[in-house]
Amino acid sequence: MPEISLVAGTIGPFQPQQAVEVPLWLALQLRKEGKCVIMAPEWLSVDFLQTKEAEERQDPSNFSSLPYYFSEITFSLLRNAQQDVKDARKIRTLLANISDLRSCKIKSGLKSITEKVHYIKLNNITSLELYGIKKFTIKTLNSFKSISQATASAADDYNISQSQTQNSME
Repeated sequence: MPEISLVAGTIGPFQPQQAVEVPLWLALQLRKEGKCVIMAPEWLSVDFLQTKEAEERQDPSNFSSLPYYFSEITFSLLRNAQQDVKDARKIRTLLANISDLRSCKIKSGLKSITEKVHYIKLNNITSLELYGIKKFTIKTLNSFKSISQATASAADDYNISQSQTQNSME
């Protein structure tokens, strides 16, 4: 198969039994057409995922490092090229375990938010996890901001009232 010219550059040439790095969308399309076998990323292996599951269990306050689009890529590969992913059934189980552990950490972190929070530290959170909490987090922080502003305004009104009362007594 010859080279393929894309906006971002040229990919190929393609030779039988020779690995070529291509964008995920192209790999999935070529796989669908029966023109290739997809090599799963090294982080989509039983050993890697078992290590990440152990890290998630060992440190309940931090997230282990995963690729930012981890969930989207694994979903696409397991849905469209499962036969190319070694130990796909075991990998699905490990992914579910990791997802559950990370969800518990997220829920625990969100429960600990108070009105004195000025920022939230989300190191190593993935794209899908961030999307899942985005609305809630923004709404919560905006509510805290409104409460803080209302409290400050009420305190100012009280101070002005006290000042006027003292002035009228003099």
